[in-house]
Amino acid sequence: MISFFVQGEPKGQPRPRASTFRNGGRPRIFDPGTAENWKSLIAYEAKAFEAHFPIEGPIGIAIDFSFARPKVHFRFLRGIVAGLKLTAPTWKEAKPDIDNLLKAVMDALTQVGAWRDDAQVCEATVRKRFTEEKQGAQITIEPLAAARPATPELFS
Repeated sequence: MISFFVQGEPKGQPRPRASTFRNGGRPRIFDPGTAENWKSLIAYEAKAFEAHFPIEGPIGIAIDFSFARPKVHFRFLRGIVAGLKLTAPTWKEAKPDIDNLLKAVMDALTQVGAWRDDAQVCEATVRKRFTEEKQGAQITIEPLAAARPATPELFS
């Protein structure tokens, strides 16, 4: 099992865009690159485990994305933070979408050679929540037993 924390603001993989400039009558497709810094942080932290790469066979990945709380989640007394409001949510329901966050992590791990192909990932557990601590992502990767039976209870 490999587990590491990537500190920084998690970013989702953006959708490819088509430019208005036409090259030979066809629009040019490009990646906006807004997640490149985040993906390079993931790659940097993952390289500490490159002696264990590439992982062979089926793989499971668990990612816990932690986002900084906005100021509206806190109570203030005379300009000093006096704690969380009772109405402050635990889960981040707003963007970035969880599938785009997962895609950015998997793309970065593919580029660093954690596995031969991200199609090897057969199980993923992903959460996005608010935190008062460091924002970032705790990433855990482990090989799955080839003969392990599938469990119908995903959240048990």
